[in-house]
Amino acid sequence: MTYLVIGSNNFTGMLPSSLSNHGNLVYLGVWGNNFEGKIADFLPNGKSLLYLYVESNSFSGPFRSLGANPTNLLALGPLPSQIIGLPNLAQLSLDDNLINGAIPSWVVSLPALDYFNLSNNKLTGHVKEFKPTHLTVVDLSNNNLHGMLPSSTFKLVNVSSLILSSNNFSDLRKNNFSGTIPDTFAKENFFKTINLDSN
Repeated sequence: MTYLVIGSNNFTGMLPSSLSNHGNLVYLGVWGNNFEGKIADFLPNGKSLLYLYVESNSFSGPFRSLGANPTNLLALGPLPSQIIGLPNLAQLSLDDNLINGAIPSWVVSLPALDYFNLSNNKLTGHVKEFKPTHLTVVDLSNNNLHGMLPSSTFKLVNVSSLILSSNNFSDLRKNNFSGTIPDTFAKENFFKTINLDSN
């Protein structure tokens, strides 16, 4: 079996741990169900997996290590924090789950990342400095993130959509900025959407 797609159904419970034995899986899509549990319990052990979509479920727990190193992943749902060596990772979609804890620093350092969606979770802590230069979409809305926005947020020249609403960032006041507005807003026009409300 190389493809398993059961997205947008009403399945409940936990995915069977036996899925981890399917080392030839290339595409695993379980989005839009009511699954729960931890992603590490069912993620396939093989290195052939390219696409993993697990958004819009009830997976919980912090990012954690799998002890694996799948270097060829291209598009993923929730990821454990200790996975390294993902130079080709382009899309990271973790939205609409119950993932908690801080955003690990490796996420914002992935060089090829262009789509980054962690919205509607229970993430806490500060946002680390962004390093990817290919990011076009960043959505961290509806979490419990706090502190100052990293200065690199406004240096992402390819970003067209930046959504940070409904968090607890200390330098934002529900549509009223404190301090100065970065020069980026006046000098560049690469943003198509900026949503910073309810902070």
